[in-house]
Amino acid sequence: MHYTPSMPRMLLPFLASLLSLGMLACASGPSTPTTITLPAPPTTLDGNWSLAGTRTPATYPLLSTFLTVQGSQVFGGGYVQIQCSPVSGISGNFNLAGQIAADGTFTATYSTPPSPTLALGGYTVTLSGSSPTAASPGSWTGSYTLTASLPNLASPPLTPCTYTHSASFTATPITALTGTYSGPAVNFLASSGPTLGANVALTFQVAQQPATLVTTGTAPNYQLPLVATLGVTGSTCFTSGSSEPLPVSSQITGDSFNLSFLMNDGSQLLLSGNLTDPSAASLAISVHVIGGSCPNVFGVATLVRH
Repeated sequence: MHYTPSMPRMLLPFLASLLSLGMLACASGPSTPTTITLPAPPTTLDGNWSLAGTRTPATYPLLSTFLTVQGSQVFGGGYVQIQCSPVSGISGNFNLAGQIAADGTFTATYSTPPSPTLALGGYTVTLSGSSPTAASPGSWTGSYTLTASLPNLASPPLTPCTYTHSASFTATPITALTGTYSGPAVNFLASSGPTLGANVALTFQVAQQPATLVTTGTAPNYQLPLVATLGVTGSTCFTSGSSEPLPVSSQITGDSFNLSFLMNDGSQLLLSGNLTDPSAASLAISVHVIGGSCPNVFGVATLVRH
């Protein structure tokens, strides 16, 4: 490049700098791109999961939950059973809600206070976990903490039992409650009146539905609905019934479920129970009949899937 009188003298240093930078770039050669390894994207937490304990043989605490992911939030419900002492324990259903972080981890908590006037214990469930990964979509890991303050119902009364337990887990999928189950029922009466019959058998056809938002209360409440029919043979009262839709109790939470049936004699049959194991091969249930031809009848049964 030659300087000419028409070129401003102040541009000379600037042009010299550009020339030097160009020579350096040519000397260094092409740059090597930086490789960034991203974690495998989490897969869904949606489903029913067993976290702790077993039904048979009975080991405590029992803890199971269903979860559904909505955006960056996780909602769910579960079942917990705590055995605080040989004569003091508590069980019940709970709801969960929490925020999922960018790395797939989350924490969700449920707490219910005790009621001294009703001799009811309070308990807290705190669940922390990490979403399943693409490499291992069928399981996920985490930890839980259970605390409870339980009345001791022994006679004479003893000191109430305080319970705290924390542990890690690897979640086990619970098979969807879908299929046909049947078995004989054992009946007894809460008061005098007609019985269902001496040789009653139940046929339970059920289909688990996707998680559904139930608009009750102020906070989002997701449930796993169940749609079912109930056939009854050997009964002097009714022969069939259909489950009532949500928000009536026709749902499963973890390995515990409740249904309400409208029977063909006009009665309402409340059916509750649990899966005997995560494979859902059999069910332990109890029934309570309200109204109709056989009011106040209770029954229990073990139903096997066919």
